[in-house]
Amino acid sequence: MGLFDFVLDCPNCKKTMQFKTLDFKEVQCRTCGAELILNERICILEIAKDVEKAEAENEEKFQKRKSVIQEARLTGDFSELSTAEIERLTADIVLTTALEIPNRKIDCVIEVISAECVYGMHIFKDFFAGVRDVFGGRSKAIQDTLRDARKTALAELRRETLMIGGDAVIGVDLDYHEITGGAKGGMIMLVASGTAVKLK
Repeated sequence: MGLFDFVLDCPNCKKTMQFKTLDFKEVQCRTCGAELILNERICILEIAKDVEKAEAENEEKFQKRKSVIQEARLTGDFSELSTAEIERLTADIVLTTALEIPNRKIDCVIEVISAECVYGMHIFKDFFAGVRDVFGGRSKAIQDTLRDARKTALAELRRETLMIGGDAVIGVDLDYHEITGGAKGGMIMLVASGTAVKLK
């Protein structure tokens, strides 16, 4: 029985029938044609059972995912986790250009890590950048590309930190490079690097 079902009792043939909410206009017994009476008590009990069952299933799923996440943290193998779960796990990882984190003490240095991100500058971006070169002004297309590259590189840096069991990255440095150039335009590479550390 679903969450929005109603149980109706026939006073004539004593038959109990179940109706969906949308079918509630059918108020006659399908067997004898007598008028049906809503049995609210049965309806409420069934709804309560459905809710309890759904909550139990959700709790079981939650506990399974929790154990998978704990195992991933212990083994360092995050291949079983979804992208959304990895993003939630990396949300608390601190990235800073400073060599220390305010109000937190560094327990140990793990290693130097880096994340590379390469973005292509297609012909339309190159064209509008050339126009801006001649007439002046800001190039929104290129700015958006650089912003996307920065966000992607920092997200990858957090992911690398998670994989090696770090809590934060200090001394973060962003380096932009044009890896192909000339009249053809090219590709922009962003390297984000820093030192992964474990916090107390």
